[in-house]
Amino acid sequence: MGQQSSIRVTVVCLGNICRSPLAEYLLRHRLDESLGSDHGIVIGSAGTYSGHQGEPMHKNSAHELRGRGIDPDEFRATHLTRSLVAESDLVLGAEAEHVEHAVGLDASAQSRSFSLREFAQLTALADPDQLAGTSGAQRFHALVSVADALRRSHQDAHQWAHLGVDDPYGMPQSAFRTCADEIDQAFDPVVKILGGR
Repeated sequence: MGQQSSIRVTVVCLGNICRSPLAEYLLRHRLDESLGSDHGIVIGSAGTYSGHQGEPMHKNSAHELRGRGIDPDEFRATHLTRSLVAESDLVLGAEAEHVEHAVGLDASAQSRSFSLREFAQLTALADPDQLAGTSGAQRFHALVSVADALRRSHQDAHQWAHLGVDDPYGMPQSAFRTCADEIDQAFDPVVKILGGR
């Protein structure tokens, strides 16, 4: 796992060309706006399926990002590996099956792996006073631990684990827009608590 001075977040979906690239770029953009570009939170993404490795993101996902003022041109798809999971301080899956795949690669990642929408629900319950540290990365480290504790104690947490973000692959642009909106909304409580608001 990463050092306390930084935190590495890896977002996972199937092919790493639609949902997880959207999440990677949207979260980075939101944190840069809220915390400044030196927040120390390193965000990447990967896919459980290796068939798209090295490809750019899907043109419809790229279109959604450009519409929000984000340049997606440097992105290239990556395959999720055991070492990538091991190096991640937080793994966020688009669906429960992506979380299960990551944990299957590295069982030690169980406590720091969540579905994206599950993590959003848990973050919304978190007490900002429990997030020790002054930097965005330090607070994010604390948030992961708090979210795991809440997951183990909250009666609805099991249901949240199965809240997924639908795959827009093969669908019209409107499905990609809905996907991007859902992901962006899921990051609202994360950005809010890390920003101290």
